[in-house]
Amino acid sequence: MPSFFTDIFTIETWEQARARDWTVSGFPAPTKTRGGYFQSTFDKVKPSDVLLCYVKAPAKRWVGALRVEERMHLDFEDDVWGKDEDGRARFPARFRTTPLTTLDVDVGVPVEETIGALTCLEADAWSGMFRRSLNAVPQEDGERLLEMLHEPRRAVPVRVPRKRVRPKPRSTVSLTRARNLALSDSEVVRGVGSGGLLFGAVWECVRRGGGGAASGHG
Repeated sequence: MPSFFTDIFTIETWEQARARDWTVSGFPAPTKTRGGYFQSTFDKVKPSDVLLCYVKAPAKRWVGALRVEERMHLDFEDDVWGKDEDGRARFPARFRTTPLTTLDVDVGVPVEETIGALTCLEADAWSGMFRRSLNAVPQEDGERLLEMLHEPRRAVPVRVPRKRVRPKPRSTVSLTRARNLALSDSEVVRGVGSGGLLFGAVWECVRRGGGGAASGHG
């Protein structure tokens, strides 16, 4: 019987896989250091095993299942998911795959429907399953999820949060600069005392379009 493993995508990388008819799935190259994917992780995945595809936030939906056709191989040339800074293909650890079922993200199975329904997704500790790909999924959970992926489902668009635009920093005019601007115009400060000097400074700054000492440009 096949074993089941997670295969994590973003909305973008799922669409890039679609462009290849989901005949390949890629991962970071094997590493010997912690934090990456060990060669032993890839060795656990064998032909006929199934990759259960999940698109992470903001979608958070199961979207397909791919059957593995051969052992992992490295490919730094075919840029299915673009190239890295060194000009080599991203996610070079590749499995050749055949799609068993694939869905548009809008009709994917929301993760909320599988929390508690799958034994590997406990209500209080489910997010760890999606921190990386190639986590093993219990046999009964894999079979249940395949059933759910085949159930009819209405489309629900993914709500993509807008990126916050940081306001431009407010430029200020220091009191010293305002005072110097005022001193440069004898008509403004002629004949005034120290209190009038501050008034003249602010007035001159406003006249020249610099704003007051505590105000800024839009």
